[in-house]
Formats: sequence, C-alpha cells, structure tokens
Amino acid sequence: MAAATSDARTEPTLIVERRNGVLWLTINRPARRNALDGPTNDALIAALTDASTDDTLRAIVLTGAGSTFCTGFDLGGADQPRTAAPRTGSVQRSLPVGPHRTIELLRAVQLPIIASVRGYACGMGLHLALAADYVVAAEGTLLFDPFVQRGFNADSGGSWMLPRIIGVARAKELLLLGRRITAEKAEAWGLINEVVPDDQLEVATDAVAEEFRRSATVAVGMTKWLVNHGLDHDFKTHIDTEAVAVELCLRSDDFKEGMKAMRERRDPDFTGR
Repeated sequence: MAAATSDARTEPTLIVERRNGVLWLTINRPARRNALDGPTNDALIAALTDASTDDTLRAIVLTGAGSTFCTGFDLGGADQPRTAAPRTGSVQRSLPVGPHRTIELLRAVQLPIIASVRGYACGMGLHLALAADYVVAAEGTLLFDPFVQRGFNADSGGSWMLPRIIGVARAKELLLLGRRITAEKAEAWGLINEVVPDDQLEVATDAVAEEFRRSATVAVGMTKWLVNHGLDHDFKTHIDTEAVAVELCLRSDDFKEGMKAMRERRDPDFTGR
C-alpha cells in the first residue's frame, strides 16, 4: 500500500502502517490541520480498497497526525494550484469519485474501522468519523459541520448519516447552525463511543483495535454489512439478507472455533478466517 505525497512535500500525506494485523491510516497534513487534498484522499481510497481484500488484516484505525484529526476537505490551501475556473458541473462529477467514494468505502469494507479523534473533526473530517464503526475521542475534541456557514450544504454523506445516528432534531442543529459540540456531548448524544484523556488516546485506541483483532473477523464483517444494509431496506428484505450472512459465517473457521471453545468452556482463539 503506497502512501500519498503531494508535489510540494517529501513526507507522505497519508501514513500507512501495519501493527500486528491492524492497519493504521494517519492523515499527515498537520500544517493544514489534516484537511484532505486530492492526492491524500486518493491514497485513502487506495488503502481502503486494498484492505478490503487483504485477509491478513483484522481491523483498521483512522487517525490524524499531531493535534487534530481532520478539518475536512482543503478548499483553500496555499499549496493548491490556481487554475482557470472549472467547467460547469465539475463538483457534481468529482464528488462521487473523490470524497463520496471514501465515505462509501469506510462503510463497505468488511473490517471494523476505529476513528481515533482529537482536536477538530469537522466537515468531511466529522463524516470520516461517522462512517467508522467505533469512535474514540480525546477530551477537548470539538465536532461540527461548518458547511452552511460557508454558504453551501453538507456533502460526503453528513446529511444522511447524522439524522440516522442522533435523530433529526439534533442533526438539524449541527447541519443548519454549524454549532460546535464537545466530545463529551457527542458521547452523550450517541455520536461517538467513548471519550478519554488526551494522553490516553492511542492507548485506548490500541485497546479497541486489539479487541477487534481478537474477534471473529468474518462475523464482525457480516454484522457491519447487515447493520448498514438494514438502514436502506425493508424488514423482509433485510432478514433474507441476514440468512445469507449467517450461512457464510457458519462456513468460517471462526464459527467452528467459537463452538469448540463454548463446549470446552474457554475463550475462543479466533484466526479471522
């Protein structure tokens, strides 16, 4: 998996590393508060695409370098080339293969994804966290959607995910007013999973990643798929899909190990296969 490097930089803008079966993806543009540019987002898409078929992986961690997680897509960075006005419809054409594709992959990859968040998670940065499966945030983190305050509506799935996670009223509060909420309030609302002291963020993230790494990866992936599938389909369609997922899980080595461990009254030793 290759890391992205902008033309003006020599260090990678997306750091890709493996730690004992867990893939760590670190957005590395601290001078821009880890706002995504095109090459970095493309590298994130490539890394997630590769991970989706990598049988050696058990979980993914998405985080940001330095003091902030991600402040969205970089709309005005000093390193952005100045060109002629784009052709009409350029945003509509580019979003599906850029930011929107990233969010789709975070939801689609059948591995548990942990967002490890500190500082700011705003705009697309907030949506990256929402598309993950588990969010650990440091105390002092602020989460918000500033789109309307900039004169346009939310993109990258924010207006779809927020109402489903925290309800319509609270979603409108964030989307229409752009209010900033603390990590503590976000946890109380059910927007994120846990808040930890800043100096404990990586330790807490490692603990969740290890829990997922030791779990039945096939069953976790199927369950993630089912939860997301159920948001878009009626009950009968969903339970039919659920039956297919159960059939696949029953064919896994982890199912056999889980049943054996239950009979032997011990903890299972899952291999993720």
